[in-house]
Amino acid sequence: MLLMTEDLGKRFGKRWAVSGVNLVVAEGDILGLLGPNGAGKSTIIRMLTGLIQPTRGKIRFRDREYNKLPRENIRALIEVPAFYEYLSAWENLKIFARLSGIEDDGMIADSLHKVGLYERRYDKVKTYSQGMKQRLGIAQAIMDKAELVILDEPTNGLDPKGIREIRDLIRELNTKEGMTFIISSHLLLEIEGLCNRVVILQEGKILAQGLIRELLTPGQSLEDYFIAKTS
Repeated sequence: MLLMTEDLGKRFGKRWAVSGVNLVVAEGDILGLLGPNGAGKSTIIRMLTGLIQPTRGKIRFRDREYNKLPRENIRALIEVPAFYEYLSAWENLKIFARLSGIEDDGMIADSLHKVGLYERRYDKVKTYSQGMKQRLGIAQAIMDKAELVILDEPTNGLDPKGIREIRDLIRELNTKEGMTFIISSHLLLEIEGLCNRVVILQEGKILAQGLIRELLTPGQSLEDYFIAKTS
């Protein structure tokens, strides 16, 4: 296992936003994190990335407690990536690299190659489509060789062409580069076509977790399964 949580919980005041979550992510997974609004997806992502601390429970990365690990093991792209619009893609990644202590320009070039933006590296970000900005956000997330990349609604606001580009990019990074992903999304058809495993949350608890092919009955769609579990 790459990442596991043990009885993970987060309380805000008297309300438990997440409670008793035992999440399992295997190396090489593309795991879909699903649930209705308010199910706890964003809270879990914020705990995994270190933005907030759990109220209880543990996060283990390669069987070591995550709070004792360097932050670069896990990277996240939360919804719409923010960039300096009047700077180029290269300049934006250069700023991020400097803040992250990365001095090797080859790592910037490599990440831009992987997301298909190297030829547009000197173009200002304001000229990019929304799909290109999402790919640039992924380039930023993978630049320092993170072992786990978390994407929160990576296709939000994209047209069908942009959705396909992001889907194909994630699949390519997974198969060719061996990257592990957690993807939070409301697009169940996309999750079913892209992910090998899913976790379904409701009211801060896990309702179901496992390989998609083992959770679904013959002829059943992930949408049908999700509705049945959360109704």
